[in-house]
Amino acid sequence: MSLRAAPPEQTPRRLAAAAELRRRVAAPESVHAAGSTPQPCLGWSIAVCAVAAWVVVVYTTLVAKAMPVTGWAVLDWVRADTFFCHLLPMLLPTLVLFRYWSWYSLESFKNT
Repeated sequence: MSLRAAPPEQTPRRLAAAAELRRRVAAPESVHAAGSTPQPCLGWSIAVCAVAAWVVVVYTTLVAKAMPVTGWAVLDWVRADTFFCHLLPMLLPTLVLFRYWSWYSLESFKNT
Protein backbone atom coordinates (compact mmCIF):
# COMPACT_ATOMS: atom_id res chain seq x y z
CA MET A 1 0.00 0.00 0.00
CA SER A 2 1.43 3.40 -1.02
CA LEU A 3 1.29 6.47 1.20
CA ARG A 4 1.80 8.86 -1.71
CA ALA A 5 -1.03 11.20 -2.57
CA ALA A 6 -2.73 10.72 -5.85
CA PRO A 7 -1.46 13.08 -8.59
CA PRO A 8 -3.71 16.06 -9.32
CA GLU A 9 -6.00 15.85 -12.26
CA GLN A 10 -4.13 16.58 -15.50
CA THR A 11 -6.38 19.13 -17.19
CA PRO A 12 -5.35 20.94 -20.37
CA ARG A 13 -5.11 24.16 -18.41
CA ARG A 14 -2.68 22.62 -15.90
CA LEU A 15 -0.65 21.07 -18.71
CA ALA A 16 -0.41 24.45 -20.47
CA ALA A 17 0.65 26.17 -17.24
CA ALA A 18 3.30 23.50 -16.62
CA ALA A 19 4.60 23.86 -20.18
CA GLU A 20 4.78 27.65 -19.77
CA LEU A 21 6.68 27.25 -16.50
CA ARG A 22 9.15 24.84 -18.11
CA ARG A 23 9.64 27.27 -21.00
CA ARG A 24 10.40 30.17 -18.63
CA VAL A 25 12.82 28.13 -16.56
CA ALA A 26 14.58 26.65 -19.58
CA ALA A 27 15.02 29.95 -21.45
CA PRO A 28 14.99 32.98 -19.15
CA GLU A 29 13.93 36.19 -20.77
CA SER A 30 16.43 38.81 -21.76
CA VAL A 31 17.68 41.25 -19.15
CA HIS A 32 16.81 44.11 -21.49
CA ALA A 33 13.56 46.00 -21.28
CA ALA A 34 10.75 44.89 -23.55
CA GLY A 35 11.44 45.85 -27.13
CA SER A 36 14.93 47.20 -26.50
CA THR A 37 18.22 45.96 -27.82
CA PRO A 38 21.72 46.20 -26.36
CA GLN A 39 23.46 49.46 -27.25
CA PRO A 40 27.23 49.00 -27.05
CA CYS A 41 27.79 52.47 -28.52
CA LEU A 42 26.06 54.00 -25.50
CA GLY A 43 28.21 52.01 -23.11
CA TRP A 44 31.42 52.97 -24.88
CA SER A 45 30.41 56.63 -25.02
CA ILE A 46 29.75 56.64 -21.26
CA ALA A 47 33.15 55.05 -20.62
CA VAL A 48 34.94 57.51 -22.92
CA CYS A 49 33.17 60.49 -21.30
CA ALA A 50 34.12 59.23 -17.83
CA VAL A 51 37.78 58.92 -18.82
CA ALA A 52 37.70 62.37 -20.47
CA ALA A 53 36.14 63.91 -17.35
CA TRP A 54 38.82 62.28 -15.19
CA VAL A 55 41.59 63.64 -17.44
CA VAL A 56 40.11 67.15 -17.32
CA VAL A 57 39.81 67.08 -13.53
CA VAL A 58 43.38 65.82 -13.07
CA TYR A 59 44.70 68.43 -15.50
CA THR A 60 42.86 71.33 -13.90
CA THR A 61 43.73 70.38 -10.31
CA LEU A 62 47.29 69.07 -10.67
CA VAL A 63 48.98 69.43 -14.04
CA ALA A 64 47.93 72.96 -14.98
CA LYS A 65 49.40 74.41 -11.79
CA ALA A 66 52.87 73.14 -12.72
CA MET A 67 52.72 74.22 -16.39
CA PRO A 68 54.38 77.43 -17.64
CA VAL A 69 52.35 80.17 -19.29
CA THR A 70 51.23 78.78 -22.67
CA GLY A 71 49.75 81.83 -24.39
CA TRP A 72 46.37 80.09 -24.80
CA ALA A 73 43.74 82.02 -22.87
CA VAL A 74 41.80 79.01 -21.57
CA LEU A 75 44.87 77.04 -20.46
CA ASP A 76 46.35 80.11 -18.77
CA TRP A 77 43.05 80.80 -17.02
CA VAL A 78 42.96 77.20 -15.72
CA ARG A 79 46.57 77.61 -14.57
CA ALA A 80 45.80 80.81 -12.63
CA ASP A 81 42.50 79.52 -11.21
CA THR A 82 42.39 78.52 -7.55
CA PHE A 83 38.71 77.81 -6.85
CA PHE A 84 36.80 76.77 -9.98
CA CYS A 85 39.10 73.79 -10.61
CA HIS A 86 37.81 72.27 -7.36
CA LEU A 87 34.13 73.04 -8.00
CA LEU A 88 33.49 70.34 -10.60
CA PRO A 89 35.17 67.50 -8.69
CA MET A 90 33.00 68.37 -5.69
CA LEU A 91 29.86 69.02 -7.74
CA LEU A 92 29.79 65.74 -9.69
CA PRO A 93 29.48 63.30 -6.75
CA THR A 94 26.80 65.52 -5.26
CA LEU A 95 24.93 65.54 -8.56
CA VAL A 96 25.11 61.75 -8.81
CA LEU A 97 23.92 61.36 -5.23
CA PHE A 98 20.91 63.64 -5.67
CA ARG A 99 20.03 62.13 -9.06
CA TYR A 100 20.06 58.63 -7.55
CA TRP A 101 18.00 59.87 -4.61
CA SER A 102 15.44 61.35 -7.01
CA TRP A 103 15.20 58.12 -9.00
CA TYR A 104 14.88 56.02 -5.84
CA SER A 105 12.12 58.27 -4.51
CA LEU A 106 10.20 58.03 -7.76
CA GLU A 107 10.53 54.23 -7.87
CA SER A 108 9.40 53.95 -4.25
CA PHE A 109 6.40 56.15 -4.98
CA LYS A 110 5.43 54.13 -8.07
CA ASN A 111 5.78 50.77 -6.32
CA THR A 112 3.82 51.54 -3.15
